[in-house]
Amino acid sequence: QGRTLVIPSTLLLREPGWKEKMSGIKTPRFQGELAFTSAIKRLLDPSSLRVYVATGHGEMNVAETKAKTLAAGAMARALRLETFDVLTHLLTDEAPIPDDADVLMILAPRIPYSERVVKKLQEYADNGGRILVLLPPMDRGDDEAVNSLAPLLEHWGVQARNDLVVDNNKCADQVVTNIYIASTPNAESVLRGGKTLVGVFPRTRTLEFDEKLAGKHNWGINHLLATFSSAVRQWKAEEPAVKVEKGAEGVKQPNSPKFHREQGPFSLGVYAVTPGGDGHPEGRVIVVGNAQFADNIYLDKVNNKPLLIAMTQWLAGRDYQVRIEEKPYVDRSFTLGTGQLTAFWWVAMVALPQIWALFGALVWWLRRE
Repeated sequence: QGRTLVIPSTLLLREPGWKEKMSGIKTPRFQGELAFTSAIKRLLDPSSLRVYVATGHGEMNVAETKAKTLAAGAMARALRLETFDVLTHLLTDEAPIPDDADVLMILAPRIPYSERVVKKLQEYADNGGRILVLLPPMDRGDDEAVNSLAPLLEHWGVQARNDLVVDNNKCADQVVTNIYIASTPNAESVLRGGKTLVGVFPRTRTLEFDEKLAGKHNWGINHLLATFSSAVRQWKAEEPAVKVEKGAEGVKQPNSPKFHREQGPFSLGVYAVTPGGDGHPEGRVIVVGNAQFADNIYLDKVNNKPLLIAMTQWLAGRDYQVRIEEKPYVDRSFTLGTGQLTAFWWVAMVALPQIWALFGALVWWLRRE
């Protein structure tokens, strides 16, 4: 039909990362197959869908391309290769959500949202809007920002727990916060991959949802992502203050917080749908208890990138394009405990130098004449 598209040369090459430079790879690597595939998709389907990333509350920066925690430049680039236009939107009390927004992303805010903004997001989703909410890591200290979103999440029947998922199955005396997650059978309508997809979520919190509560607001909600049974969630619980007598007056001193633990599996991602009507399409939302899986460091881990793209495709209404080929999952990670680290130090710093010293003395002895 006479369509043409020019591919910038900057999309054909990629500068080596720091790991590649350490391995001696210093020349740019060819990645034209991604650019050509994206160009063919755009020519076959010229309709451009727009993803707006909310800003103004300390959210992830889609312009940052360096390997930094909670930087989303790699995510923006991956979505652009899938023919999405990735833009930013300053989310304020006065500014309306753009009418041409196909997906609105809320990525790990650090500053609380106002009640008017939360109400605006609620009405936007109820009227056919599509929202992806990725919550900040539990141990980053953004509880106020997450709490400000509580009325919005509750409207969809979701509760974000103030806990941290760990996995000490690999090591008895050291906590591992990189959690392997998997798509649930109920995720077939969203991911349409037909297989269990595994990803890596660091420093994640769990989600709890109530179908009856969601139904009161005309939303249907279901599981999307979950941990394996080896995962453990832990959270702090303040016990009542203890009254300690001091002179004539009683002084209340709070107890130190204790960690409570519960064995998995747990829900880490949910999706919700509300029927369309009155001239607007059905509303769709996805809430994930972790945003760090989509940053520049973790996006390429296992199936993190396909999961993010599939969620965005589903939210945007591109259900026909949601097809994920399972990436082979081989857990090659290991964790050294305190005793193992101590033994390693003695071997590296004491035993090996002594062995080399004895070897040198032996060579000198044999060659002394």
